Amino acid sequence: MRWWWRSTAAGRGALVAMAVLAACTGSLRGGAPDIEAFRRDVREICACGESRVLGSAGFDATVNYVRRRIAELDNVELREQTWPVLVPVTRRAELICRGTDGTAVVHRIYPFWPASVRVNSTPAGGISGELAYLGDGGYGRIPGDLRGRIAVMESTAGASWTQAF
Repeated sequence: MRWWWRSTAAGRGALVAMAVLAACTGSLRGGAPDIEAFRRDVREICACGESRVLGSAGFDATVNYVRRRIAELDNVELREQTWPVLVPVTRRAELICRGTDGTAVVHRIYPFWPASVRVNSTPAGGISGELAYLGDGGYGRIPGDLRGRIAVMESTAGASWTQAF
C-alpha cells in the first residue's frame, strides 16, 4: 500500500507534481512512462483555470483532478492532512495602456505572491506613469532616475527587483 499526502500549502504543490509526473505516466504502475498520458494530464491541469495559485478556484480544480487520477491507481490510498493558511486574494488587477492618441487598452494581469510580508497592492485609484522596461533588473538596465515611472521587469529576474530601489 502506498500513501500520498498533501497539505494546504507547499505539500499540495508537491502532490500535484509527484502525482502528475508519476501516476499519470505509468511509473507508479510499474510500467514505462506514457508520454501521451502525461501530455493529456498537463492539458487537463492547464485547463483548470486562469490561475492555479493556492486558494484559487483553479488550484482547487487541479487538486480535485489529481485526486481523481490517484483514485484510478490500484493499491494506492490517498491520505490528506490539512491546516489553515493565510492566502492573499486579488479582487481585480488590470493594466491600462493609454496611447498618445488617448485610446486605452485594458489588460487583465495576475500579481505575484507578496514580496516578503507585504501584500502587493495599490491605492484605490491605482497608479499611473511612464513604463520603464528593466529586463532582468541588472544594474546596467536601470535608468539613472525612475522617479514617477513604473518599473517593468521580467518575472525571471528573481530578487533583482530590489535593485530598482
